[in-house]
Amino acid sequence: VLGAEHPGTLATLVSLGRVRLSQQKYGEAESVLREALKTYDKSLPGAWQRFNSQSMLGASLAGQRKYVEAEPLLLSGYQGMVDRRAAILAGDRSALEEAGQRIVRLYLDWAKPEKAAEWKSKLKAMKTPLSQ
Repeated sequence: VLGAEHPGTLATLVSLGRVRLSQQKYGEAESVLREALKTYDKSLPGAWQRFNSQSMLGASLAGQRKYVEAEPLLLSGYQGMVDRRAAILAGDRSALEEAGQRIVRLYLDWAKPEKAAEWKSKLKAMKTPLSQ
């Protein structure tokens, strides 16, 4: 009803992707999140939610063990959110922490414990500024 590019429609797509991730239906999450990301790229390319969608898409690929394809999406999605953290409302700030945790999970699942430890340290250092 609102149209594919309406923020409410995009939020619903992302929510559906989040549910599919939580159900470990990674292929279904991938298709929904690709659609959301494509629409964000067209209509709201600088929104923090676009980068959150990118991070979640990376998680859907990591869940399918497509680690090489997932890594740049997860890293870029996280960095895009960090760069726009001032625009993230307090109630949505957990999305940034979740994006960071997805990177840690990627490296643990990919058997790269040194990279996972590096990211755990980065996230711990970031926590103080995020809560201010």
